Amino acid sequence: IRAEINSNLPELVSGELEAPSMSDLQKLPYLEAAMRESLRLYMATVHRAPNQSVTLEGGLHVPFGTHVIVPTYAMGRMTNVWGEDAAEYRPERWIDDDGNVIKISPFKFFSFLAGPHQCLGMRFALLEMKTVMAVLLSRFDLKTVENPFDITYDFSVTLPVKGPLECTIHDRLVSSS
Repeated sequence: IRAEINSNLPELVSGELEAPSMSDLQKLPYLEAAMRESLRLYMATVHRAPNQSVTLEGGLHVPFGTHVIVPTYAMGRMTNVWGEDAAEYRPERWIDDDGNVIKISPFKFFSFLAGPHQCLGMRFALLEMKTVMAVLLSRFDLKTVENPFDITYDFSVTLPVKGPLECTIHDRLVSSS
């Protein structure tokens, strides 16, 4: 990601550019792929509680007040959807042979829901995430104090890091003067 930013947006790295434009962000397909891969593996969980008892198609009865949770952790790791390497973090799965981010069905990439319930702000949210990540990674070196492979997660619907996540942050902005 850092190499892509350095190569495609050197003016962001040097500080000449304060924030990337939409056309600048299009020069960072690997950053977008990495974000989408992170969202695939660690998407927020969707849950609802019916305001009255309901019987679903197939005869499943859901009593009033029961929390129904979409198993997003499992969905992002389904080998029949994502391939045999579904449990691996591999941003390259989002890049086509020409180096562009592939477009897939929102029913496959469920991070912003799908169909008539898909988040209206999805594109804006992804642009905001990409902008923030491009600026942070162009200006700072961020490293976890602990070995990242030793970090554990709490058992929860959103997989938060267990305990504090200590990082060191170093300014890497190159002076243009």
